Amino acid sequence: MPGIDWMARAVESEVAYSEARGGTATAYDDFIHIHNPHVTWGGDYNRAVGVRAASLDEFAGIVQRVERLHEEKGLPRPDSYDTYPSIEGDGGWIERLDEIGHQSWTDVFFKLEVAAVKLPDAFEWRPVEEDDYLEWRRAMQEEENWFDAEAWELGLPVERQFVQVYKPYWLFENGRLVAWVHCANLGSHFRLFDVEVDRPLQGRGYGGILLQAVSAEANAQAVPHILIRCIERLRGFYETYGFEECGRGTVVRLREGV
Repeated sequence: MPGIDWMARAVESEVAYSEARGGTATAYDDFIHIHNPHVTWGGDYNRAVGVRAASLDEFAGIVQRVERLHEEKGLPRPDSYDTYPSIEGDGGWIERLDEIGHQSWTDVFFKLEVAAVKLPDAFEWRPVEEDDYLEWRRAMQEEENWFDAEAWELGLPVERQFVQVYKPYWLFENGRLVAWVHCANLGSHFRLFDVEVDRPLQGRGYGGILLQAVSAEANAQAVPHILIRCIERLRGFYETYGFEECGRGTVVRLREGV
């Protein structure tokens, strides 16, 4: 749709994600700082998003300012800086990030205009009650041998807050749970998180049916678009189901061990 600033929507959705995880966003002239006291067990990062820099010196200056904020708040060094739009093709300074102990990669945003979709008869799309979701999530962690009882109890209030915004939905085939996703209704768009197909069933088309179900849900809620952020190698999957690239951002992180 002409006139939509998708990079602005992308930044808004990143802030919404962190706020749903219990973070607080503060806007400055050339970045938005997100402070989340629940890091590292709350599923978020202390970070800066919407970073705007035109040179390595400018970016290094932002790093110094953000790290000073972290020192004042008693936080560890910030985990990431998300720049929108991407700083690819910037004249070469992105390749020099190693000079200040950082590295980067590109994330892509894809959008889809939603439509009313009827799922095949064998499939059922269902919103999940909060307690049912949390019970299932705990069982999944136990099954995969990474459940930690202390961390679970610590993070439970944040997880409850998160699923009130990023609501979980399940897709069933003939009564069997086959795929799941979180959907946040942000007014202008549905922002997706954790698009997952049960591991033994991956590669069989269930992801596409899940995306059709999301489109139908967004349409039912009168939300015109879906937005998702993903890595480049998933481009083919989303384009197969009608998604179009609407922007990209460079993610800058501290090098491991720095």
